[in-house]
Amino acid sequence: MRKLVSIFVFSAALFVGVFSIPVYTPTIYEKLYPTLSQDEINSLVGKKVVNRSNTWWRRGMKYPLEGNMNGEVSQNGETGRVVDLQKVMKGKDINLQKIMKKCNLLVKWDEKNKRGQDMFSCHGRFASRAFLEFQ
Repeated sequence: MRKLVSIFVFSAALFVGVFSIPVYTPTIYEKLYPTLSQDEINSLVGKKVVNRSNTWWRRGMKYPLEGNMNGEVSQNGETGRVVDLQKVMKGKDINLQKIMKKCNLLVKWDEKNKRGQDMFSCHGRFASRAFLEFQ
């Protein structure tokens, strides 16, 4: 009987431990509508954001808009501002239609790369919930 109780307590503790870890997976709504609406973007433009990718398996990337497209990993706690994608991308070489399929919220990070270029990252509905903390 003691062995059975021990196994039950261990199983219950394991079950609680495994399912108490927050898992960031897209909701059904985020799968159906991966991009934000224009009204949602307008309400977020100019807001300050903090990167909260604090685990080894979930990292965001940032890229310069011009020159070589070598990206860097966004650091946890890094700050930036939401900018309007259409205004920034106007006249650039990047195919805007390809970017707009999955993401449409552009973040300009405060820290520049080694060459002094501004760094940007693009987020959709799920990525903005999983990676960014709006202030």
